[in-house]
Amino acid sequence: MKPYIISCTIAITTLLTVQPEALASVFRTQFKTDSAYLVVEVLDEDLIHFEISNTNQPPSLNQPLYTSPMVFKTDYSGPSSLLQRFNIIQTRDLKIEVLPDTLCIRAYDRQKSDAFLTEICPLNLPETIQGVKIESGEIEHIYGLGQQFKKLGSADGDWTALGVREGLEFGNGFQGFQDAAVGNIQIPVFYAVGKNNLNYAIFIDNIYKQRWDWRTSPWRVEMSGNPLRFYLMSGADLPDLRADFMELTGRPPVPPRKAFGLWVSEFGYDNWEEIDRLKAGLRNNKFPVDGFVLDLNWFGGVALNNPNKSNMGRLDWDQNQTDFLRNNSYSFPNPDNKIQDYADEYIALAAIEESYLANTVDTFTEMPPNLTVYHRINGECNYNQQSNPITDITGFWGMGRMIDWSDSDAGKWIHNQRRFPNLIKKGIHVHWTDLGEPENFNNLGCYDGIKNTGKGRKIEHADVHNLYNLFWNQSIWQGYFDRQNQQNALGKINPRPLILTRSGTAGTQRYGTAIWSGDIASNLQSLATHFNTQMHMTFSGIDYYGSDIGGFRREVMPFNDKQGSYRGYEDELYTQWFANGTWFDVPIRPHTDNEFVTVNPPYETSPHLVGEIDSNLANLRQRYQLIPYYYSLAYRAYLYGEPVITPPVFYYQNDSNLRQMGNQKLIGKNILVGVVAKHGEYERDIYLPAGEWINYHSNKTFNSSGEWIKNIPVYRQGILRLPAFVKAGSLLPLMVVDDNTLDAFGHRPEGKLKRDELLIRVYADDKSSQFTLYEDDGETLNYQDDGRPIYDYRTTEISQQQQGNTVTVKIAPAINVNNKYGFQGANNRRANEIELIVDNAEATTVQLNNQPLTQYSSLLKFRLADSGWYNAGNNKILAKSREFSVESPKEFEFKLKSNSPKTSVNFVCDNVSLDASQVYVVGNLPELGNWEVDSALPLYPSINYQYITNPPQSNNRPGPTTPIWTEVIDNLPQNQAFEWKCIQRNSSGEMIWETGDNNTHTTRNSGYSGRSYGQF
Repeated sequence: MKPYIISCTIAITTLLTVQPEALASVFRTQFKTDSAYLVVEVLDEDLIHFEISNTNQPPSLNQPLYTSPMVFKTDYSGPSSLLQRFNIIQTRDLKIEVLPDTLCIRAYDRQKSDAFLTEICPLNLPETIQGVKIESGEIEHIYGLGQQFKKLGSADGDWTALGVREGLEFGNGFQGFQDAAVGNIQIPVFYAVGKNNLNYAIFIDNIYKQRWDWRTSPWRVEMSGNPLRFYLMSGADLPDLRADFMELTGRPPVPPRKAFGLWVSEFGYDNWEEIDRLKAGLRNNKFPVDGFVLDLNWFGGVALNNPNKSNMGRLDWDQNQTDFLRNNSYSFPNPDNKIQDYADEYIALAAIEESYLANTVDTFTEMPPNLTVYHRINGECNYNQQSNPITDITGFWGMGRMIDWSDSDAGKWIHNQRRFPNLIKKGIHVHWTDLGEPENFNNLGCYDGIKNTGKGRKIEHADVHNLYNLFWNQSIWQGYFDRQNQQNALGKINPRPLILTRSGTAGTQRYGTAIWSGDIASNLQSLATHFNTQMHMTFSGIDYYGSDIGGFRREVMPFNDKQGSYRGYEDELYTQWFANGTWFDVPIRPHTDNEFVTVNPPYETSPHLVGEIDSNLANLRQRYQLIPYYYSLAYRAYLYGEPVITPPVFYYQNDSNLRQMGNQKLIGKNILVGVVAKHGEYERDIYLPAGEWINYHSNKTFNSSGEWIKNIPVYRQGILRLPAFVKAGSLLPLMVVDDNTLDAFGHRPEGKLKRDELLIRVYADDKSSQFTLYEDDGETLNYQDDGRPIYDYRTTEISQQQQGNTVTVKIAPAINVNNKYGFQGANNRRANEIELIVDNAEATTVQLNNQPLTQYSSLLKFRLADSGWYNAGNNKILAKSREFSVESPKEFEFKLKSNSPKTSVNFVCDNVSLDASQVYVVGNLPELGNWEVDSALPLYPSINYQYITNPPQSNNRPGPTTPIWTEVIDNLPQNQAFEWKCIQRNSSGEMIWETGDNNTHTTRNSGYSGRSYGQF
């Protein structure tokens, strides 16, 4: 390269040196060699936009740099001050140095003593390929880049450990993984973290296939497209960086409240009767449920390997099809009445739609030909020749046309002619966009495309492929916006949509989407890997994420096949998967293939029919209880770009123990949960970042200096519970959940007592803390002029502080937000209840607004009173008020006294004989019966599944070979050695003493730090 040329353009100068001063606009400048150019666009103090090209024709500096449809915010006002001296540009937060001969960019963080971040250099590649080299510098770990399943069986690993991140043929796609298929979703943003709080992020605004190689030095990224454009972000920490990225690409709307509940699904229900049977079973077994998901059969389905029976793209109800080409066993008559009936029972429906119009359906002939993918003319795509559609795109669904979602008129036609009249107007507002990678396509097809900065349009398949599902989801959101203020058949105006989608790219989240990971294998190894992808999807801006709970491909269960030959691992697999889903998935959606893979009996997905039913019920109710907390996190995601569920490194980036960890998750900032995804796993270690943490299930306090807590039990009273810990000072708004809870709103059967009190669980701490509760009607929204959502909501500030033996909990007056509409979605008067969690203490008095409350001696008496308090034991104090106006302040004051410290031990008895009907623990402590058999304490058969009692014919199988009985015994003396044994009763009722040596154990303050075993 020959010497460079530099120029800069702002409103007030064209000099090479710009003095710091308040700028009125974005600053742009360029650097050139004979064969390449670099444009620098300073958008904000900590956000710089770059364009690099291996041509010598830079764009005009009078116009903003081009942005793809992934980018949402383009109206940045520029930095408050800027200094340029020749090849060095600096704002308050960032400094960049451009190397004249190479156009390399060196970046420094001015807020961190000009710490070197990285050097980014263009690769010398052919003109149609672009790429950069990125110096690692002091960076140690990389996160983001969307979804790609990499390491089977492990939730852990950042990209420096995983190695290469590469798209498929065109980028997004469906890839094989463990005899199943999952999504490869390109979201080209990465976050870099090093020592001493060093960090930055880069978002590459490129729509083509990419390959990132983190094994090289420097790192290397290559992609199609010229020029290459990217954003560099600096920030105080990872939350700061992600907030910048979410502002750039769009924050997610608040989902409807029902999205946080249970949605039962399978491929697929044949008729209303199947759904009614499941609904009745869930209700009879006291499971809350919010919806059912309708797969292809609602519009007539498809017949595998028989394209003449395809209804793909029909998008109308299969009420009574008698046409011989579409004859099937599906029946969904009178959808208007059924949707209304379900709504009356607080049940919603989701319906699948696809991008393909089979040549056997009316939509194929009715949709204008220019709205689908079209043929080339003389070997080239011609934007003016869109009326010659490709009609032979094929897939499992048959043959036909492919909708061109890049054409907004196509989205409008589908919405107005099919989606709105057949779904939305009838009351269905959850839309399932499937196969949107797209899965089937003609790579020579042509599209309406996207604008290309004064150079016409990008209309080739490669130009649209990775934006395809983004455009599809956008068309749904736009359809709701265009038809706002219209009332549906259920009497709702402006119902809030949710989109379940399988693919996308940066910006997908701003259209109200929840992504699932694909047709995942029913295998706990694949589930573990799914949680690694969740780690990176969070960094990529995806807050609502999940999987087919139980797995889509059940034939991949250990020792199973397509004939369903062995299902001994199914119950444990489903129980663990469902427990994980109730913590981490939005929505909670069990699913499987009962359409193309048929076995007898069919695979069940509803949690009252498969797995350990008691565990499923307990975990689901736990999720419903926490919905007010999740929903408040959803508001913070919408307002501030904060993640709902994230790996703990996000908030503890300087803790090296967390840098690779994906097997633990944070729900918001306050709840730390450990993944359980292994057959036979009855305990696991949990790493607690420095601070005070309280076990969510036992209320035991752990003071961690940043350390592993060993052998945390997974089962309590035979119920599978993911290990979970809450940070001291946390305030968790909850809802009452019991046998009468029907859905995410807490609706109850007619005649049952309404339970709409404000329930707050408070974890006392001597550091003051706050939490904001967000409430709205949970099902509607309004729109700004630009199509973005605007909500009528209410906030309530809750705070706590412990000072000595006094804990004060304050509930501030509620504040309505958005005066234009006014929040009308909840009662203006309600009772208030506090669950105060303390460390080895109980209350002596409780006051409300300086007035003493009545103490009750039993939980029943407390429940029957309209106000009062009760020492509930297990480090919990309950207090409640009568109904108050939400506009009135409430202050609870608890006076405490200390109790003798107690601890808990997880007793584990393995090698129990298969015919054992009961197992007990007995020992030399009064709490363990003082060796009296009649006072022995029962254990539970926590691990006792079919693969143990009826194992496959193999010596190489996952999980234990004998039952494992466990139980956590509370209130044991602390720091005291004791002896104990396991005894069992056989199937004949005979009690058998354990014949080996006694086990010896010393209790500790940290609870489950040492496990206890009984050997037979």
